[in-house]
Amino acid sequence: MNWHAIKIHAIVGGKECCFDSKFEYKVALLFEAWKALGVLDDWEHHSQTFEFKERCRTRKQYTPDFRIYENINGAVVSTWVEATAAITQLHVRRLKLMSKDFPDDKFMLVLPCGTKSMRKSIIIDSARKYIERILYANPEFKRLGIK
Repeated sequence: MNWHAIKIHAIVGGKECCFDSKFEYKVALLFEAWKALGVLDDWEHHSQTFEFKERCRTRKQYTPDFRIYENINGAVVSTWVEATAAITQLHVRRLKLMSKDFPDDKFMLVLPCGTKSMRKSIIIDSARKYIERILYANPEFKRLGIK
């Protein structure tokens, strides 16, 4: 699969969006499929930009890729989602800053699949401290026929 970061303008579930990559677009299709199946109540794309507290050597703003809304035991719970085909230390740094500056918010990382690379495994392990869950999306794409 080719995951080049090509901007994609598309309407998914009646929402007009500009996705940063093909992978991000496919994650939106996945969330829309889950919404149709009743797994999610709703989802939003690039809905809010966060301002970090003052720190040196880092960007002061961050916009998560998605926000999903789930009905858990009768309560609607929102989770911020970072969807990336290639996780880097920058993603981990953003998740760390988000968890410190916004401790009441929940975070999820969406990756295409697990990795055999030791370096990527170490990065994923370091991200686990700051997120509630990781979704490996390729099996869900296949199950739901998302290409």
